[in-house]
Amino acid sequence: RRQGYTRVRVDGKIYDIEEEMILDKYVKHNIEVVVDRLVMKEGIKTRLFESVETSLKTGGGIVYIDVVDGDMLSFSEHFACIDCGVSFEELSPRMFSFNSPHGACTLCGGLGYKYEVDPDLVVPDRTRSLREGAIAPWVSSSSEFFPQVLRSLSERYGFSLMTM
Repeated sequence: RRQGYTRVRVDGKIYDIEEEMILDKYVKHNIEVVVDRLVMKEGIKTRLFESVETSLKTGGGIVYIDVVDGDMLSFSEHFACIDCGVSFEELSPRMFSFNSPHGACTLCGGLGYKYEVDPDLVVPDRTRSLREGAIAPWVSSSSEFFPQVLRSLSERYGFSLMTM
């Protein structure tokens, strides 16, 4: 009341500050200050801006706008979505530089493509066992490394190389 507000919304219902409110102290309540009530018409632009600015200051950078017969709109100065919680860092020029990884796509690293393994290319013939060369990239290798890895894994984890 000392700050000039006359209404609050408690759990979605608007009350006059002077009105007696009985709240269950064992239940978490959603309490919001009603900063202003506006009718959208010509000439209220300045008042609207001031009300939003005041709301952001009062609400710690978060403002809710309850549109009559409409949706509840939420806005944040914190580069975060109030509804789902996803947040972003503040935009900076380095995010738009091709020389900086800060703004790069996390999936491709900013290269525009990403590597994926196609299981059908790795194991083209599912009727073959590991010993019979089921893993295609290892069949053409002259190295003994991959067969040794498979033997070691089969011994360690107790599976047969004849498994398909």
